[in-house]
Amino acid sequence: MDSSRICISGGSAGGWLALLTGMGISFEACGISPPAPPTSIAAIYPISDLNDPFWHTKQHPVSYMDRVIKTEELTDYLDASKPMVDSCPLGCPRCKFYHYMIQEGILEDLLLEGTGINPTEFSVAPAIKSGKAPHANVPTFVVHGTIDDKVPVVQADDVVEAMKAKGLSVEYEKVEGADHLFDRDEKVDMGQMYAFVKKTLGA
Repeated sequence: MDSSRICISGGSAGGWLALLTGMGISFEACGISPPAPPTSIAAIYPISDLNDPFWHTKQHPVSYMDRVIKTEELTDYLDASKPMVDSCPLGCPRCKFYHYMIQEGILEDLLLEGTGINPTEFSVAPAIKSGKAPHANVPTFVVHGTIDDKVPVVQADDVVEAMKAKGLSVEYEKVEGADHLFDRDEKVDMGQMYAFVKKTLGA
């Protein structure tokens, strides 16, 4: 494998990790050195800012569910003393965990409780604006649906606006009327994103 030609990509939380890793954000706050920058980044409907009120505001129920998820339904996954779970087949109780997290507004607590790390350290647009993204100049592609109610489109808007304000290389596909996971539809070919990947990798 040619390690000089890598596009880091992911969807949702994975899109957030792609942006953090690719731009070298939050590594210093965690006491580690950022990896070498990739050739490019492709973030699909990414989470990007823990300070957004969306992650702190309780929704009982969340906008796309018809009931409130009971804490007891997820006891095995909320108790740190329980056996670790590293898989989530469709239909298992753990599939409700993300929706429960939004419902209770506890994303920051789940990720950072007890670490003493400020959530801003993991927020992409603020890092770009403040110069805390050492590899912010990596060519980046972002795609997000306009009616996403699992990760609000403003999460992508803010990253793209911050990059444009700095004159950085970014392409943005804002898909009208698309919700989270829209790319699971077999009719969606993600052509614009793959064209970006091929272009940046010289394929």
